[in-house]
Amino acid sequence: MTKASSQLWPTRPLDSWQKCKELRLAHYREMGEARERGELVVAGSAWEGMALPSGLGDYVFLGGEPYGASIASDGEFTQACVEAVEARGFAREMCAHMRNYMGSVYLDRYLFGGPFPRPDFCLTLHICDHHAKWYQMLGEHLGIPYFGIDVPVADSRVRREDRIEYVASQFYDAIDWMERVSGRPWDDERFIDGLTYSCESVSLFSQIMMLNQAVPAPMDYKSLLTLYLPSVLVRYRKEAVEFYRMLLDEVAERVAGGIAALGTERFRLF
Repeated sequence: MTKASSQLWPTRPLDSWQKCKELRLAHYREMGEARERGELVVAGSAWEGMALPSGLGDYVFLGGEPYGASIASDGEFTQACVEAVEARGFAREMCAHMRNYMGSVYLDRYLFGGPFPRPDFCLTLHICDHHAKWYQMLGEHLGIPYFGIDVPVADSRVRREDRIEYVASQFYDAIDWMERVSGRPWDDERFIDGLTYSCESVSLFSQIMMLNQAVPAPMDYKSLLTLYLPSVLVRYRKEAVEFYRMLLDEVAERVAGGIAALGTERFRLF
């Protein structure tokens, strides 16, 4: 907890806010139209690994967690989704992201209009107790190829180099598998571009988060939950990098000018 002075801080809306909303909506609209443009549709966890298919050419990555969260904004739809999942025997205490997502699949209804966009294949990293099974269920239900990559626990008893080799070997297997199931040749240069954009997007957002340590805070927590979306939707694309460069400049300007997210900020709790 840190205490600020009792003054009233100046505030103003973020100029980057509307651009962030536009990127999100454009991504989900593109998802529904990807097949018409000859793009691959890949399903998996938004946590990591979405840059891996970059070597195959143009594609759209449907990250499960942000899509499930988007469904939650529509009370009627999310109710229908969780009921559809529970009707298939899944427990209510299972991940809400997964229940909304799989409910959308079972209902064959896409939040942004039309049927659920059928992926060409599933590629996901397994990080908690259900991620690999989530997309295994998706693959089995839709009859599409599935590949899960196991991420080991950061156990100090296992050498870091061995953990890296364990994951990297699975990446090599995944590349061979993606070439086979997609029928597309692998291009190292395309992959390097996608991976570079992905790393830079995350790095830029980390710098933005560091700037938010300022007093007064230039952004509130609720805003951050929206502003981080490009990093979990399209971080493997140039437009994500461009957005975070713009946001970084704006936040730095707000810090320099003492512009607050909350004009009456006194304490910060987290």
